[in-house]
Amino acid sequence: MKSWTRYLTLTLCCLGCALLAYLATAAVGADGDLTDVRRLALYDWLELSPAQRAEIDQDDPTFFEQSADLAKQLGDHRATLADLITETASTDEQIIQQLDRVIDVEVKLEKRVAQFVLVARHRLNSAQRQRLVDAIATGLRDNAGDHITPEQGNKAR
Repeated sequence: MKSWTRYLTLTLCCLGCALLAYLATAAVGADGDLTDVRRLALYDWLELSPAQRAEIDQDDPTFFEQSADLAKQLGDHRATLADLITETASTDEQIIQQLDRVIDVEVKLEKRVAQFVLVARHRLNSAQRQRLVDAIATGLRDNAGDHITPEQGNKAR
């Protein structure tokens, strides 16, 4: 039972990281630059005090720059993958290699966000942690299984 609890905790943490990766990359502009206003959007969402913001910035000063860079790489790799998929001249090997690049950068971004979460969580109060947990739970529910209901499937027939 203890290993099941650890597995569930790890799974929840990973999904939480995915959610925060989304929140962090949503703040990234189309050009990949992260302005102070966009950077602070995450802090505003968590309702951090100025002291908390300063502490987190000091604890992990490179997060926003690194996550913006990874998000840009991910966008570039996804665009290349989409091009390869739509080009009839692309080989299966080229597509798989590009898919591997996309997955590699996704993993790097999620790990970087996880590192940030592990640093930031010690600076959150109980209300902020609850806000984060609620967002993770929503993400879990939204990403659980098939999104097509039986009624939607019947309409397609």
